[in-house]
Amino acid sequence: GACAHLTSFYGTDTISGCILAENYYLAKKIAGNSIPATEHSTIVSWGREKECDAYENFI
Repeated sequence: GACAHLTSFYGTDTISGCILAENYYLAKKIAGNSIPATEHSTIVSWGREKECDAYENFI
């Protein structure tokens, strides 16, 4: 799945797909990339009053 996705797209959150693609296709550069992100539920579960605490916890 993840490696097949990388044959058409550059963005991914699956490191194992990148490693497989780089090894299988003998890639000269990184096969995929991602951004720092989190699920919104991991922030909102802290509640409105503790939103800043949630971000601090992740950092």
